Amino acid sequence: MKIFVFEFITGGGLAGVSLPPGLAHEGDLMIHALIRDLIQAGYRDLVTLRDKRLPAIKLPVKSFPVSQSMSEDCQALMSSADATFLIAPETGGVLLQLTRQAGDSGCLLMGCDAHSVELAAGKRDCCEHLRCHGIAVPDSYSIDDMRIIPDRPLVLKPDDGVGGEACYLFDDRVSLRRWLDRQEDCRTWLIQPYIPGEAASLNLFCQNNGVLVLAVNRQQFEFREGKGVLSGVVVNEFAGRRDEFRGLARKITDAVPGLRGFVGVDLILTDAGPVVIEINPRLTTSYAGLHESLGYNPAELLFQSQESAIITERLFKTAVPVTLQLSVH
Repeated sequence: MKIFVFEFITGGGLAGVSLPPGLAHEGDLMIHALIRDLIQAGYRDLVTLRDKRLPAIKLPVKSFPVSQSMSEDCQALMSSADATFLIAPETGGVLLQLTRQAGDSGCLLMGCDAHSVELAAGKRDCCEHLRCHGIAVPDSYSIDDMRIIPDRPLVLKPDDGVGGEACYLFDDRVSLRRWLDRQEDCRTWLIQPYIPGEAASLNLFCQNNGVLVLAVNRQQFEFREGKGVLSGVVVNEFAGRRDEFRGLARKITDAVPGLRGFVGVDLILTDAGPVVIEINPRLTTSYAGLHESLGYNPAELLFQSQESAIITERLFKTAVPVTLQLSVH
């Protein structure tokens, strides 16, 4: 089986513009971990795209430099592959466009379908959709709702942003309004009340037969001078609580049935229970610590699920915490 493995940041998605070291570092963590796991799972015919500014991947994978059109390069490799695995941000519809390309190419898409990617990309719409399915989410407002927004600490972020990207904390509505008045365009941004609690995330594996909770992670996230910073992830810091989140995972997949393969969920652990912040319909950075944490190769799940096998968490009953540092100094 020939597999096209694509990670947007390191695969030429930012060709022609500056390459932020932090994003490149996270992208490299994911692409190296996934390729290594695929090789160990017995899949050797792997191809990828690589930004010319980055060191070569020192693994047995055919790596092609990006030409003038990343989209055309992706289309060519998708069309020649049996399967495609995508890691890309939802921002600006990037993941959605690539997902549709993969579907049109006729290869097997090893990930979420276009409908679920489109739903998850809009944080406000996704939160309202989850709320309708009985899942706790934050209240969400647009800039036009300023008069009815509660006067309390507030979080501002792009509606289609990724993780803590461009995420800001304000003490109250007045300070938020002052900041917005200095910006050129924030019409598509999202406002939510700040929710005190423990920043956490889930690694899920979604399949036709159900969903597995691979990890419950601590997100080393904080606001520094009002700006959100994710400096690291402790994969399976809360491994002993995985059973506790099975019900929530099932609710999420029932609400968004097109979720497939590796999926991330960001949430806040509060005294009243978990509050879901967003769904990431793709492999997330914490994947890079899963193999070590579980003592099991998570890439094996991809192919077992294609064979309609019933996969259970007995494969990785125990887990240890693994820390991933994301900040680049």
